[in-house]
Amino acid sequence: MKHVWNSPRARHREMRAFALCLALCLALFAAWPTLDLNLSRALYAGQFIHADRAWVRALYEAVPWLTRGLALYLLLRLLAGRWRLSRPVWRRLWVSLLLLVLVVGALVHGPVKQFWSRPRPVQVLEFGGSEAYSPPLAPAGLNPERKRYSFVSGHAASGFALLAPALFAAPARRRWWGRAALGLGLLIGLGRILQGGHFLSDVLFAGLLVWGSALLIRQLWLLGGLRRVRAPGPRAWIQSLKKKAV
Repeated sequence: MKHVWNSPRARHREMRAFALCLALCLALFAAWPTLDLNLSRALYAGQFIHADRAWVRALYEAVPWLTRGLALYLLLRLLAGRWRLSRPVWRRLWVSLLLLVLVVGALVHGPVKQFWSRPRPVQVLEFGGSEAYSPPLAPAGLNPERKRYSFVSGHAASGFALLAPALFAAPARRRWWGRAALGLGLLIGLGRILQGGHFLSDVLFAGLLVWGSALLIRQLWLLGGLRRVRAPGPRAWIQSLKKKAV
């Protein structure tokens, strides 16, 4: 029996939804490149007035540690419970780990941030900084002098990564995980906007990057490229040792 997550119609529907959201965001910031500035300006009065709220600070401090802890937990769970995990559980753990490590850890904090080299709100002239504002759709290229980058938000991407369990879930569970990922990513992103650490576009495009990467990972999995990664279990090892002994 074909799993509901493997339905071509459902996958195509999700891809169309992603393409539509991406097109809308691109059109919005192309038509209104100063939207980020206008929103952040409303939160600024000599300083970002909500930056020191307890929940904002708590989210900022906790998210990186929770993300690292979750990645370590997923890795240890896969290594320790390889032969005791059901196929669906093993699949969700693997995809969640790939999304956290390859997308949030490597892609977001590597080539994306460095290529865009976008200054954060607190670094631009309008908010007491020394750098010119850079629109979200105009990457500035590599800038080795800048150590802190705004586009896209790594914190928000960690929240949006909760989308991973939805990739191979039934429709009802997929919607639940999708809403949870959207809510958590936007909440964390809101905290970073209130701090002056990110613009609105940094948060929205972080969600789109995670979503698009998740769909790509699932597509590669279904094509067979990733599901062959699974290491052989104890029974397979015993059989291989017997063959060698013969």
